[in-house]
Order: sequence, then C-alpha cells, then structure tokens
Amino acid sequence: MQFKGTNPWQRSISFGLDDRGNPEFRISIEGRPDLVAKSTIAYKSALTDMLVTYAWDAPSRTGRLTVSNTGNFLGETVTVSDAPPLLKTDLLEMALTVPSTVLTYAAISDRPEPIGPMPGIDMLTMIDTPRGQVRAGELKSGDQIETDIGVQTILARVHRSFPMAGAFAPIRLHAPFHGLKKHMTVAHHQGFVFGGADVEYAFGGSTVHIPAGLLETRRQPSPEWGLRTYCQFVLPKPAGIFAHGAILASINIGRIRRNATELPVSLLGGIPVALLPEHGDANRNELPEFAARTLASGRLG
Repeated sequence: MQFKGTNPWQRSISFGLDDRGNPEFRISIEGRPDLVAKSTIAYKSALTDMLVTYAWDAPSRTGRLTVSNTGNFLGETVTVSDAPPLLKTDLLEMALTVPSTVLTYAAISDRPEPIGPMPGIDMLTMIDTPRGQVRAGELKSGDQIETDIGVQTILARVHRSFPMAGAFAPIRLHAPFHGLKKHMTVAHHQGFVFGGADVEYAFGGSTVHIPAGLLETRRQPSPEWGLRTYCQFVLPKPAGIFAHGAILASINIGRIRRNATELPVSLLGGIPVALLPEHGDANRNELPEFAARTLASGRLG
C-alpha cells in the first residue's frame, strides 16, 4: 500500500510487511531523511489479524505507530521523533488502494485515535443484571452484571464509534443458534464464550472464545456507510457476560495499567489507574480460525 506525489513537493508514503512479517510505515520527503516506523510484533506473538494505527502529533512533531490485536491489547507502540507532516489528500488517495491489498479497510481521522483494546458490543444489547435486563449503553461504572463466574461490578464502561468495515463491521447473529433467545448484532471481532465437555477435551480449557464473524454463515445485511458505536466493560476479572441467552466475552486489558507510554493514549487513558485491574494473558482463550469454525459448526445442529 503506497502513494507517490510531486506537488507541492516530492514525497512518498508506504505501508507493508517486511520479510519477517513486521509492519513498517515509511515516509519519504524530498530533502529530508526517510522516516521509518517499524514494529517488531512478529517476533513476539503469532498475531494474524492486526490493527495498525499511525498518529502524527503536529505540535510535538512525533509519530506513533501502534500494532495490536483487535479485541484486546496484545501489541506494541513505537514512537519516532521529528516526524514529517502528512497531507490529507495523500492519505485519502492512498486509502483507495486498499481493495488491491491484503488490508481489510483503512480509515482516516483528523485527530489521534485511541489505541486498543476495542469494544464490540452494540449499545442496544440487553445485558443480564441482578435487577433484570438493561441496555449495554445505559450501564455504567458501579453497576453489577451477571457473568459466567458470578455477579461482577463494572469498573468502567468504554465506548467508541467505528467505521462499519473490517473487524468493526456489524454481524447479525440469529436465534436460536449459539444459545441466543433473540437476534443480536455485534462487531465482527466481538468474542463469544463457549464451554462444555467437548471444549475441555479438545482444547484443554473450560472455555474458548470465538469471534462473531466466524459464527454466522448466513447472508449478512448490505454494508452500510458511516459509523457505529460499540461499548465494552472493564470487570475485576475477565469473564463471559450473559446477554440474550448467549455469553459475550468481556474486555481483557492485559497488563496495560503498567505501561506508562501506551495507557495514556489508549481507550482506557481517562480511567484512574486505581480502577484498572491486572488481567494478565490476553489471548489464552482464543482459537485458530479453522478450529473455531469447526467448533461453531458443530454447535448449530
């Protein structure tokens, strides 16, 4: 994915993967040393679905490249100094090359966007609580919800509006499949929790998480333009949230509370550190795509 221009000056922008699979963002402007922002995430994990964010801070002239998983914060941030400016027209033209690349989508913002973890629960989803079902968008810090490990108190609710594309495309799941009592719409990457004897026997754990995009094989609604707002909940312990008869995976913030660089620029940056728990390993329940599809198809009968 790249762009080259000559007016008002000669310049080029490119994004790709090196021979080891590491994301690399390069900006070249006539008369200036090339800027190269490169992640080493391929050395540290087996991420196959990456969310890549580059932000340019004009006052400080710094660039920030963040590579992470979509639903949790398993990733890293690289900061570069003396980063050159980016023209909006260049970025828009560059984004037009997405259909011919392996990228799912590209989005451009006029402000630095927060980095992961990213929410995936529709604001209208009815969540089970000790006082009955409540819309996800109406729940707040201090409220209690029902989870698969018991009642938990919400430490924080986070929300964000996304382009309805890629990992954030809405997925319509149909009842009565997957335990649903009524239809539900969630983001493509939102995890559902599955358990049972077959899960424990095959995967060596009591539960596994499967993204919504791998659960529904039916024809989805026509793509929409615009933004959709999703939310999620920071709980004392990662758990499955009961909703519409199904179990939605809560957000797992890993150990981001310890990271003084990434926490302030994340979606959790406005939450007091004292409220943020230590969740530990953020990907222990995730399955490879083939295994997830096989397990999901076996539950449809």
